[in-house]
Amino acid sequence: MLKDFEDFLRARAKIEDEYSRSLQRLVKNAGGTMEIGTLRQSWETLKRETDRSATEHNAAFMSMTEAASRMSDFMEVQRTKRKQKDEAMKKAIRKKQDMFKRMLDAKKAYEGKCREKDQVEKQVTTLQTENPEKMGTRDWEKLFQRQGKSKDEAERAETAYRSTVVSLEHARSQWEKGHLEICDIYQKLEEERVEFLRNEMWVHTNIISQTCIDEDEHNELVRQVLEKCNIQEDIQLVVRERQTGTERPARIDFEPYQQSGFHSHVAKHHGARTLSSGRTPQPLPDHPSSAGRRVPPRRPAESNAVYSVPDSTTL
Repeated sequence: MLKDFEDFLRARAKIEDEYSRSLQRLVKNAGGTMEIGTLRQSWETLKRETDRSATEHNAAFMSMTEAASRMSDFMEVQRTKRKQKDEAMKKAIRKKQDMFKRMLDAKKAYEGKCREKDQVEKQVTTLQTENPEKMGTRDWEKLFQRQGKSKDEAERAETAYRSTVVSLEHARSQWEKGHLEICDIYQKLEEERVEFLRNEMWVHTNIISQTCIDEDEHNELVRQVLEKCNIQEDIQLVVRERQTGTERPARIDFEPYQQSGFHSHVAKHHGARTLSSGRTPQPLPDHPSSAGRRVPPRRPAESNAVYSVPDSTTL
């Protein structure tokens, strides 16, 4: 689980680092520069405390990274201790296995020599019982020599067998002693591992809790500033700083149509024709569709002529 918790810490630290950087970018790209008054103060406080929150999460990232490094160092220390005891234990096991193999070989040789001795003794007994007349002959001497030789070989095989058994028992006792010692060491290492993991998990939880506490303090500062936000004061400030004047614009009244431009030129032209022909000039219609309609009276155009355009009653 040491490796699993180390991977967990590094993954969580990465999340804290990314979140911290995201908050910093958020504050950097935040707008609201056109706002004024107490709301602007609240906005600036919110951005400032958000930036401080980013700093807190960055500190959590660094703490978790350090915790992951401690996990790695602790695993290395335990790995070294286990390796030293494992080598000693493997050596004891190999010695015990080698002595066990020698004991089996010695036992097999011992049993073989005992069977040979038994066979020779059986032949001697048979010869003594069934053919006593052959005793003292050359065959008897050979058989008697074989009996002595098989007995000596059996005794030597027994001695070798007993020696391997003693050596095996010594190797087994050493292995058992080493096994008990390494079990005690492994238990101590396991106790240290469990205690270390428990403490590191506790520290990790405290890091998160402290980050939340600090973030809540930042939010509390924002709330305190927001409580001082005065709507009416901000409205009055906007009026004072953004006003365009102290008087309302003048009223726009209806202005009647005044003849000018083209119509004035036409009026002058018709006035000149009236002087020369004696005919009363007729006004031009404003639009082709107004032909045949009565045209509303127009004010006389300014000119030097003594005659003016007649009103509608004379048409």
